[in-house]
Amino acid sequence: MQVPQEFLDLLSSYHWPGNVRELENIIHRCVVLGDTNVIDKLDLPRHISGLEPTKDTPMAEIAYRALKEGMSLYDLEKDIILKAIEESEGNKTTAARILKITRRKLYSRLEKHGIDL
Repeated sequence: MQVPQEFLDLLSSYHWPGNVRELENIIHRCVVLGDTNVIDKLDLPRHISGLEPTKDTPMAEIAYRALKEGMSLYDLEKDIILKAIEESEGNKTTAARILKITRRKLYSRLEKHGIDL
């Protein structure tokens, strides 16, 4: 397995709030999910690599990045709800299905965030 200097630089510049255990998990993930014998920054989670999220980026990773950048959980939840409603073209049943919550729960969250549709 080859490890380029750029990859090592990204690892050494990251804060590592999870300490050694987080580092170990990231390395394991890169080795297991990598499709070549070279580990590069594309194998790293986007909050470490600094790459912009894509349509294929897992939602958990996008959420984690937003929270790390200072967004509140309240605002993140509101954004996710609004994106689901946009994607469902305003259909609340479909939006609830996208969010994997009941329609009743969606209405509760809409009220909580002051979203009037």
